[in-house]
Amino acid sequence: MSEQNSKAGRPPREGEAATAQIQARTTMARKNAYVAAAKPKALTAWMFEILDKAANYKASDIVRG
Repeated sequence: MSEQNSKAGRPPREGEAATAQIQARTTMARKNAYVAAAKPKALTAWMFEILDKAANYKASDIVRG
């Protein structure tokens, strides 16, 4: 794995392997607005925080299968 790819996305939590991806196509203006809103956090961390809260997701809700 290249150094560039090794930093992509949120690191898996201990004992949890990342097995899926979420992709979204958007305009550069919208992405820039998201990046600005996320600061000082990384965009990915901010998105997980927002999405987890909206979905009422907690780390113990891991679905295996």
